Parts: sequence; structure tokens; C-alpha cells
Amino acid sequence: DTMGFNLTWNAPAEGKDSIKKAVEDVSGIGRHTNKHVVNVTREVIGKYGVVEWVVRFVYNEDVFPHGAGDVGALNVTQEPDTSGVVRPVSITETVKGSTGLGGNFDIDYSNPGGPVEVYFQEEAK
Repeated sequence: DTMGFNLTWNAPAEGKDSIKKAVEDVSGIGRHTNKHVVNVTREVIGKYGVVEWVVRFVYNEDVFPHGAGDVGALNVTQEPDTSGVVRPVSITETVKGSTGLGGNFDIDYSNPGGPVEVYFQEEAK
């Protein structure tokens, strides 16, 4: 499942027309039923348009705890530059997403039969 949006090469990290706004606006609509919240930083590395964005998914709806989950790799393409050349785009996953919370725990509401064991498994989405 992919989400798509167009940004300028020098899009800001946050605010109007930013990567943060694009990811958060596209998630949660249409086929993209899970809402995401991201933190984004941007660093201009070179004077010829080399820019690095770091996107951290800090909230993933329907995964508990909400910061858990493994989001699929970002698929980024670039339009040709002013000379008509399409430059390669590099995507690196620096931290693998986590799995959901799971395990066994006991609940005891002063039941005469003692505590009840509950199994919980939240699948990463």
C-alpha cells in the first residue's frame, strides 16, 4: 500500500507545504486507514540541492502502544532536474520499527476464584 504526494526539492520539515504535513494529511484517508504522526528534520548538506530529511514515525494508530509498529519503507521518486536528469534518491531505515505489545497478565478484581490470566497480542501493522 503506497501513499503519494508531491513536494518541492526544498520542502520544509514542518509547517505549510512540509513533509510532515504531507505524510500526516495522506495517512488516515482512503486506503491509508492508519493515521500516522511524524517528527521531521531537514538538513541542507550541499549548496547544489543535497538535502537530508529524517522522518520519525512517533504515533501509529491501531498499534499499541501507539509509538510501536513497523511502517513500510518509504518509496521516493524525483522528477528530472533542470538539465533533464533524474538523480537517484537514497532511503535508509536507521531504526527498525517495533512489534506490538503482547504477553500474559493477571487481573484480580477480588474474585473469589482468584485472578484471571489474560493473554494480549497486538499485531504490528
